Amino acid sequence: MASGNLEKDLVDALEATFLNASSEITLMDKADEVANALSEFARFAYNMGQGRPDAELDAAKEKVAAATKIVIEGRLAYALLRQLLEEVKYWPSWSKRDDFEQYKNLNCELLSAENNSVGDPNQRHEETVVKFIYNGRTYTFMFLDKGWSVLPGSTERYGVASLNDETGSVLSMECVLDGAVEFSYWQFLSLKVLRLKDVWTQDLLQIATDLELSREREREDYNNKEILEAARHIEL
Repeated sequence: MASGNLEKDLVDALEATFLNASSEITLMDKADEVANALSEFARFAYNMGQGRPDAELDAAKEKVAAATKIVIEGRLAYALLRQLLEEVKYWPSWSKRDDFEQYKNLNCELLSAENNSVGDPNQRHEETVVKFIYNGRTYTFMFLDKGWSVLPGSTERYGVASLNDETGSVLSMECVLDGAVEFSYWQFLSLKVLRLKDVWTQDLLQIATDLELSREREREDYNNKEILEAARHIEL
């Protein structure tokens, strides 16, 4: 039985192997027994090194897993990344145009939209901050572009997308973009913040629905114009 003293256990195991070996055992038999003893010791050392189970850590992992399930399957990640981020990421420049309202698919009151350079002087990142009123409530969307991965051969770009309501941060997540895929979108990577106590979840999901319907109408209008234009040049 293991004593808890790793060195002593290994010595005892090796000594037992040779002391109990008869003269009839071959060198390969002894090698097998020593290898088995070392393998068993390695497993024991690994288990000892892992330490005791951490109940607090296990509970935290379960909580994060449950929250992640809510964010993904409840379409909050989709609403934040695929819809809201794609809609507002160019607003800091577009909002300066006189015809901005023609290109804005979200029916909201824009309060401000800006790009900021953040981080230490040696590693600056661009942060997009858009503040708007939707359904009578004020929200601030923030996206921090952390840049490309430094791993050799990687085509991934990383970022953090966040949403604040009038009380503070309600949703924040790490995300990733595959630069090798044309027309790729930011994808959920890991959860940082989730607060489900207010009505912001309904507003965010409604925003996503509004944007989906608006883009569908745009595509339909475009297709209809193409059909009408083609019809004018067809004689049957």
